[in-house]
Amino acid sequence: MIMAARKTVSAWRVRRAASRVAMYAVLILLVVTTVTPLVTLILASLKKDMELIKAGGFALPNSPQWQNYALAWSKGHMGIYFTNTVIVTIAVCALGIALAVSCAYAIVTLHIPFRRFWTFLFMIGIVFPESSIIIPSYFNLRLVGLYDTYWALILPQTALSIAFGAFFLQPAFKDIPQELIDCSVLDGCGDFSTLFRILLPMLQPAISVLVIFFFLGTWNDFLVASILVSKDELRTLPFALLSFLKRYTANAPLIAASTVISAIPAVVLYLIFFRKVVQGVATGALKE
Repeated sequence: MIMAARKTVSAWRVRRAASRVAMYAVLILLVVTTVTPLVTLILASLKKDMELIKAGGFALPNSPQWQNYALAWSKGHMGIYFTNTVIVTIAVCALGIALAVSCAYAIVTLHIPFRRFWTFLFMIGIVFPESSIIIPSYFNLRLVGLYDTYWALILPQTALSIAFGAFFLQPAFKDIPQELIDCSVLDGCGDFSTLFRILLPMLQPAISVLVIFFFLGTWNDFLVASILVSKDELRTLPFALLSFLKRYTANAPLIAASTVISAIPAVVLYLIFFRKVVQGVATGALKE
């Protein structure tokens, strides 16, 4: 009996060790496949064109060419594109979060009529791709005189964000105890006071994750900027990168530098919200 028990424990330990080795191997592979392109891109942006051709993307630069970033910024006119992207992204994130929180709050907490119907509508909004609303949005924006304005970039992306945001936040609202909401009502809080003073602080992890989603989706969006505006002074960074690529196809370091510039804000935002994102993911993983 004792020998059999020892063999069982030994076999269990071997299986556990093998599973850990396999898990770490997969994680290392994922890290390598994720980090390698980023490192190669940064190294390429710090080399001269001929040096990149001869040494390749993995070699360290002999003399870092920091001026590639200044040249990419000036030659690509990235200042105005960067400003446009920041304006549109902040507007979409602010409007999208505000409207998504309001919709989820109304559906889950206020018990409005036809809740399942509204949830079904939001699910439809998630299913439909962005390309399916571009042409109707084009004609509608021209009809109301908003074509070739910032609103042509903001409104369609906000509308697409609301459906996903409201659907994403509903489980977070459902996890808040109803007793807490009842106590706030007894203390004299109205619907808006309950939302802003009681519920929103508890929803910070979920809202932080949503901000990341909205930011990345808007910052990297190409389709809206390429169809709903025609003025070059209203273009955003993804479209600017395409134009830059067409003009400087033979200069890979400049293209790499412009790509790094466009990616920096997304990385900075993720680092800012990193703890909240991890907290939100961990909270979701621990729910029964």
